[in-house]
Amino acid sequence: MFGLTPFGIGSSIISYLLLTNIPFTQNKTAHFVYPLGEKIPAEKNNEKNIEQELKNLHLEIKEEDVINDASYLNKTPIAAIVIIKSEDDIKKVLKYARENNIKVSIAGARHSMGGHAFVEDGIVLDMNEYKEMKMSEDYTLSVQSGALFSDIQHFLDKQGLSVKAMQSVNFCTVGGTLAANAHGIVHDPGCIGTTVKKMRVMLASGDIKEIT
Repeated sequence: MFGLTPFGIGSSIISYLLLTNIPFTQNKTAHFVYPLGEKIPAEKNNEKNIEQELKNLHLEIKEEDVINDASYLNKTPIAAIVIIKSEDDIKKVLKYARENNIKVSIAGARHSMGGHAFVEDGIVLDMNEYKEMKMSEDYTLSVQSGALFSDIQHFLDKQGLSVKAMQSVNFCTVGGTLAANAHGIVHDPGCIGTTVKKMRVMLASGDIKEIT
């Protein structure tokens, strides 16, 4: 939940992607693998089994065998990418991963560039569809972690509001921004985390904790 301030976004920074009308999800051809000389392993037979087993749990799967971040320097083979749309989706994946000893990572817009948004042969939680938001009477915004700051801007602008702090670009997700402890573009309030009133966090066990 974010504290808000009553200013519009007319003068705020508009991302290059919006100016050029290029969707941030547009795929690029990228075959470069780092470190140099390493090769992407051949597809394993059990990867398709994992995808099918996840589908049997009524989860939506993105049909990709590799993943990369915005740097296009971290092409990594993965077992499956699950498109998260609800809290229950996350619980299902974590339960399956625990029972099958599979590592899980979480990714949004993938602008945390260092390969830490995914793990080799693991399951990736794609959070981009997990982005509902609502406003309370005391002007506190509740937002799911997959929402982009551009989504938040458009939602708040209709009400003459804006967030107190954000990065200098708006194509990062809320979850990724807080995970990186990103700072805003002004010294006060500083880190975006200082504008968060509370968070609900799901542990690997599937238990949920509220942090204030």
